Amino acid sequence: MKKKLIHSVLCLFLLAGFAASGHAQWSKTNWTAASSYFDFYSNQNNVIARTWDTQNAGRTFVTSDNGANWTLVAADSSKDILSMIVLSDTMLAGTWDGLISTTVGSTSWTGLTPAGIAADAAICAISRINTTLYAGAVGTVYKSSDSGSSWTEVKTGIPANAHITSFAEIGDAVFASSDNSGVYVTTDAGASWSAINTGLTDRNIAQLVTMGDRLFAITLKGGTFVSSNNGTSWTGITLADINCLVVADGKLFAGTDTAGMYMSSDNGTTWETITITGLAAGTRIWSMVVTGTSLMAGTSDGVWIAPLSSLITCVQENNIPEMYVLERNYPNPFNPATTIGFTIPVSEKVSLTIYNAIGQKIRTLVDAPMSSGMHQVVWDGLTDTGMHVSSGVFLYELRAGTFRDAKKLLLMK
Repeated sequence: MKKKLIHSVLCLFLLAGFAASGHAQWSKTNWTAASSYFDFYSNQNNVIARTWDTQNAGRTFVTSDNGANWTLVAADSSKDILSMIVLSDTMLAGTWDGLISTTVGSTSWTGLTPAGIAADAAICAISRINTTLYAGAVGTVYKSSDSGSSWTEVKTGIPANAHITSFAEIGDAVFASSDNSGVYVTTDAGASWSAINTGLTDRNIAQLVTMGDRLFAITLKGGTFVSSNNGTSWTGITLADINCLVVADGKLFAGTDTAGMYMSSDNGTTWETITITGLAAGTRIWSMVVTGTSLMAGTSDGVWIAPLSSLITCVQENNIPEMYVLERNYPNPFNPATTIGFTIPVSEKVSLTIYNAIGQKIRTLVDAPMSSGMHQVVWDGLTDTGMHVSSGVFLYELRAGTFRDAKKLLLMK
């Protein structure tokens, strides 16, 4: 379970829906180890890979030519590195015993004792949010406004036994996850933290990831949860073997433990399979990073790379729907809003209507021509006249050409 708890690359896999497989221009880099667990970090034209395999003993390597050559950055620090961030040409790393640093091209690590941070603090997470660094330890958070030269402890509201595992941000809100007490948020730059765990059935959080106004929490055993209201409430998402996610060109790219790679063009609602040609079925995709115009993937069969343009194109070419589909709404039950997805194979007039339990029409969500493809519509629990409906079972019906389908949904207040 170590990789989920200390992996600092923002990772996520949502398996909300599937379509046809795509193929892209993948090539294997000249990584020397056949099997490694990677943390990736990017710095301008450099990609830094931290390994956990027995061959490389947790060393750090860098490439500046998209993997054609990998160079050892520094020998093993003799300390387990739990987290890392790249600041210009300096790599700042957190260990079980405080902070260490090195530079690209250096041959050794240097122990640090910056003001304001305990020398023996176990730094499990480091993140830069705007111009501020946040470091998560056991029962506390530190922040720095001078690139790590000095730190201020900001722990009000965080339990003393909580290991801080990751950070994320949406607007002015900064989120911190823990390994035993869920997710916390601050809106005053860390002066105070509040727990936001409504709906989280597993509060052992490995990672937080943001995409637009959505916040995702990957738990250790309970799956993945999503919030669209800054953590006020969470809804579970069914998925398996989540390892990693990166955002590029407005797309989500996800790697899994045994099921390959996926791309989403609709904020994680539906997913398209991306085949890494030459990669055996069941190969683990541990981490990914965007480097220039390419996507690099660290797998149990070395490091692979592909142009982003080829990944996006291969999915788009396979994205022409062949049939009508009315999806199950999500979340369901819901409060206060739910999303209804549907697919139409040709451009035509579409209607999507909500009925109550006795068959009375209460809301018309769509009544207009629409283009072929996948669509999503949100129902906010209001009638056509703007009235809030009571809790209960409702019916939503899709009509497109001669196609008709309807499904039930449940509003619970």
